Amino acid sequence: MSWYLLSLSALLFFGLQKFLFKVAAEKKSSTRITNFYFMITVAVLSFIFFFLFSRKFMNLKQLILFALLNGVIFLSLNIFRLESLKYIPGVVAFPMFELSYIPVIIFSRFYFRESLNFKQILGVFFGILVALLVSRKETAEQKRYREYYKGTPLLLGAIVSAAILSLISKIIAISSFNTLLFMGISYLFNTVLLFAFHHSAQVLLRNTKDVTPNQAREAITIGILMGITNFIAFFSYLKALEKGSLLVVSVLSGLSSLVAIVLSVMIYKEKLNWRRIVAIGLTIVTMVLLKI
Repeated sequence: MSWYLLSLSALLFFGLQKFLFKVAAEKKSSTRITNFYFMITVAVLSFIFFFLFSRKFMNLKQLILFALLNGVIFLSLNIFRLESLKYIPGVVAFPMFELSYIPVIIFSRFYFRESLNFKQILGVFFGILVALLVSRKETAEQKRYREYYKGTPLLLGAIVSAAILSLISKIIAISSFNTLLFMGISYLFNTVLLFAFHHSAQVLLRNTKDVTPNQAREAITIGILMGITNFIAFFSYLKALEKGSLLVVSVLSGLSSLVAIVLSVMIYKEKLNWRRIVAIGLTIVTMVLLKI
């Protein structure tokens, strides 16, 4: 399969995963339970497919190092994003998160020696514009935010973490490391970190006072579905990076928010305002330009 089709696969399934976060929010599912089963599902699927179809343990020490680093950076990214939103309104923070494309552009050009033609550069520009459009919140959040300066280091941490994750993915993709083993170790480590973060297995695996048995089952189901979609998306993304440009593949897969938006409009009857309509149109243009 070509890098372009793999990128579209990542776009679709990352979008489905993001929509499942919307479903979890609508159902008020337990974040702890959902995330735990999300992580462990990806880890289990990765190890199953690794032992069924691959079993290549090349450069194991380096692979483990990158997998653990990926896990730490991934957790840091989530913490930085969450904590920065306590000090900076979403209308400011979400577009700023997309600035992670800037270091990715630098890495692509100078570290990986990647070059783009004019139409692809235009496509990248439109792709970043789409990200800025869809990341803005619908309502201004100016109440409770008084101390922007406290959130600035956290915001920068999120931007840098996202860029580092892209760099690690590219290194894994173009190296002799086994993709499935990398995913398995990385997500297993994420699971362990999440487990430790909540202090005990009882909090994660058993019903807590604020979670009914039915809510727990829903959270587990959504978490498993998230894991399945993320497994397909992340594997497709890494495979696309083997032959495709880091910048182009990252921009294409970054358009996945539009899938979640379209599904939210269709299923939850959310409003399709001018910003989203423009973003959908630009997405189509971006996909055509980046294919050229």
